Amino acid sequence: MSGLLVCAAHQPALVGLSTIRWAGSRPSAAMSQRLSCATCKEWLCRAISPDKRFFVTRHARRPGSSESWMQIVNARIDDVASWLDMAREVEPLFGPMPDFQSTLVRKIDQGAAICAHCCDELAGGALLGGASPDYWIRWLAVRRSARYQGIGSALVAEALRRFRPPCRISVHTFGEENPEGRPARRLYERFGFQPGQLTEVQGALRQCYTLCREQH
Repeated sequence: MSGLLVCAAHQPALVGLSTIRWAGSRPSAAMSQRLSCATCKEWLCRAISPDKRFFVTRHARRPGSSESWMQIVNARIDDVASWLDMAREVEPLFGPMPDFQSTLVRKIDQGAAICAHCCDELAGGALLGGASPDYWIRWLAVRRSARYQGIGSALVAEALRRFRPPCRISVHTFGEENPEGRPARRLYERFGFQPGQLTEVQGALRQCYTLCREQH
């Protein structure tokens, strides 16, 4: 077990993820990577699974239950059914997503779909896009039963790891007029995203949040 080293500014974004435990045997040095905190020079521990699916295994708790594992991995085609079930769950808040399945399959093929697994179940996911220096978090959701456990923060942290600075990262999320969207706004604000202009996305009003990252 290794401690999770993050700067004070990043601690609130990683609530519930205060330690890292290796799944199974500890990976060899050749399989290990080091991951820097998005806002400082401290290091997080990271490993690559034998099938080349990136993962971070951290200790997470479900309210009122025993501790459980969480993994952030690249999505695979056999995850699609679970993604579609999650999309149907959030559709009342997100609005219609008629092309979601085809978009998801394309992102999986591109390696731009990441998901969180808890107890071998899909708990959340994110679709990434753009190209250097302008990147996007195109879609991010967490199942209702898995919220407030740091899963959204883990997904955003993984997106930031992949988007190498200098760069600008944008995301469309809910505006202040939508009270159900407050947790999403607060999530991005904890990572330093700044609210920008309101815009219409597929017939719904959204607010663009942006994070500018400089080369260290």
